[in-house]
Amino acid sequence: MKGIGEKGATKLLQQFGSLEGIYANLKLIAPGLQKKLAEGEENAKLSKRLVELKRDLFTVDTFDTEQYLVRDVDYDAAVPLFQEIGMRSIIKELGRASNGDASSPIPAKAEPNVEHAKSSYEAVTDLAQVKRLFDEAVKATGVMAFDLETTGLDEMLAQVIGFSFCWVEGTSYYVPLVHDGKELMDRQQVRDLLDSYFSTGKLSLVGQNIKYDYKVLHQWGVKVKNMVFDTMVAAWLLDSASVFNMDYLADKYLNYKTVRYSDIVPKDKLLSDIPLDQAVFYGAEDADITFRLYKLFAELLAARNLRSLLDEVEMPLLRIIADMELAGIYLERKLIEPLSAEFEGRIEAIRNQIFTICGHEFNLNSPQQLQEVLFVERNIPTGAKTRSGFSTSTDVLEPLRDSYPEVELILQYRMLNKLKTTYIDKLPLQINEKTQRIHPSFAQTGTETGRLSCKDPNLQNIPVRTEEGRRIRSAFVPKAGHLFLSADYSQIELVVLAHMADDPGLKGAFAAGIDVHSSTASLIFDVPLEKVSAEQRRIAKTINFGVMYGMGTHSLAMDLKIPHSDAKQFIDQYFERYSAVRSFVEATKTSSQQVGSVSTLLGHVRTITEINSRSAVERAKAERIAVNTVIQGSAADIMKLAMLRSDAMLREHKLGARLLLQIHDELIFEVPEDEVEKTKAVVQEALEKAVTLSVPLRTSIEVGSNWGDIH
Repeated sequence: MKGIGEKGATKLLQQFGSLEGIYANLKLIAPGLQKKLAEGEENAKLSKRLVELKRDLFTVDTFDTEQYLVRDVDYDAAVPLFQEIGMRSIIKELGRASNGDASSPIPAKAEPNVEHAKSSYEAVTDLAQVKRLFDEAVKATGVMAFDLETTGLDEMLAQVIGFSFCWVEGTSYYVPLVHDGKELMDRQQVRDLLDSYFSTGKLSLVGQNIKYDYKVLHQWGVKVKNMVFDTMVAAWLLDSASVFNMDYLADKYLNYKTVRYSDIVPKDKLLSDIPLDQAVFYGAEDADITFRLYKLFAELLAARNLRSLLDEVEMPLLRIIADMELAGIYLERKLIEPLSAEFEGRIEAIRNQIFTICGHEFNLNSPQQLQEVLFVERNIPTGAKTRSGFSTSTDVLEPLRDSYPEVELILQYRMLNKLKTTYIDKLPLQINEKTQRIHPSFAQTGTETGRLSCKDPNLQNIPVRTEEGRRIRSAFVPKAGHLFLSADYSQIELVVLAHMADDPGLKGAFAAGIDVHSSTASLIFDVPLEKVSAEQRRIAKTINFGVMYGMGTHSLAMDLKIPHSDAKQFIDQYFERYSAVRSFVEATKTSSQQVGSVSTLLGHVRTITEINSRSAVERAKAERIAVNTVIQGSAADIMKLAMLRSDAMLREHKLGARLLLQIHDELIFEVPEDEVEKTKAVVQEALEKAVTLSVPLRTSIEVGSNWGDIH
């Protein structure tokens, strides 16, 4: 818009929330700006329409149909295209999507990489030769890259069909146990040989996503004593915004094009079904490339002072996570399955209430139909209508729920429907038939902050504070003779903020054991601690947590449903009382602008790519990410240390507790009933002394006969 620059536009948007909000409050704006806005109104609204996605082209009730099933996506081929234009986030998502089982046409002849001629890849089908080669590896360095080929991606079900190993770059071996439906080697003898070298620590293993190999070997009866390096975790430490699959890493760091699984293995076939020479090359190449990446990453980590973080934290943690996944957690079918019919009944009742209020039936899952009913037929106020229609997202509807019963019911419908489809109906299908337990997967490389992520299923996202979420969690029960024990850090991110900002006010509240939100309310409202109201505490709590996420005036006003002027006053008062927090936030922003990255308590580095962007919007987002990463990433560091320390102390005291879940700031253990009191003391000490800060770490320990009892 002519006469209004990026800074001026950003300020207006922050003040009024949207373009429509600006024009709705035109009279509140200075006369000079009013004139410019009035003259440029047509162009401004046209520009917005041009960049908005058109959502009314067609109506889709669900994408969960055969019509929308995509089978033939070459994710890896798309990566270089997005690299050229710097779309790192999309590259990362493509890397997660590329899991090796996409189907693509099988070429008549695979084009060899120019580097392939320099490599020596051999098949080994004689057990005595495998032993001789292992002995050579022991004499050399005792460290080798190792990779399994299996029948599937589920570690709990996968069967080994071969393995590869390498301890010299360019020389690698593949041992096929089965080929073309025929067993080539005695499985029991192979297993015993592997166990004799791995369980004793004669050979230390390097791997790409070695957690998978560790778990499959464990299921096969092979214990691994020394896992010393995971190239995927190392790649994450070097660049947490990157992609971590081997094909991408080989291309990025080695300038090497690997043979992809989908290029040589037809759909619904295994590596053991293709010609042996191709299987040998593919398998041996995996170990060779893993070893090459290991050598390079070891140098890069050392040069960036990150090697100790891998050796002392991430690799020991990898074993704990693997054992946690192998343990799994028991889901009682007779408790979870009846919820399906109950929730369906509640959903149907709410659906009928909505239709009664609105006067007719419509598809509640269709954004187009929903916006027509709410904002046209019901005339519920929202932003100005655009060619793409009105947003019906939860954050748009949330402020309207108290004033419009139909909106309240729609949000209830969404909540119940999501819980039913995501958890109640799906969890029983994820019970392992052999163990009768659910085995979720936790990833060290799943977030850029360092927090562990969870999938298949994501048990970290089951609601904690709702009765519906509690009932779902109540279906998770310990095995006979055991109880669940929860160890939960109290307000760990605020503790980290107080420590890193070195703010006397925050530190004093934690040191005295005072409720930090009440203490904050007392300071910003200038009232005695004992006279802080529930509403004042709620405001203080929102600000306390909002500071960590870069919450501005507009967001605070929306969250608390208060005028912008009040929100601004609260934030100003907060930073006036906690001046060291303001200094910390500003120092973090400045530092990240200077070096392009931030570091956590233990030294994990996250690159902040848009921190010096010309776009004020992108730059502001990057600044929020920078501050949040230091706080949330450091809290994640502390939790990792707590997991390491609790594991060591439980072993030291010879206690039978097993770690089952990590839910961000909380650990869930399965504990023998007669060891509960001792385990409580050990775990509490482990967590509260995991690291020494200028603010005491405190934990809440709870015990229950099911997961729902704990909170």
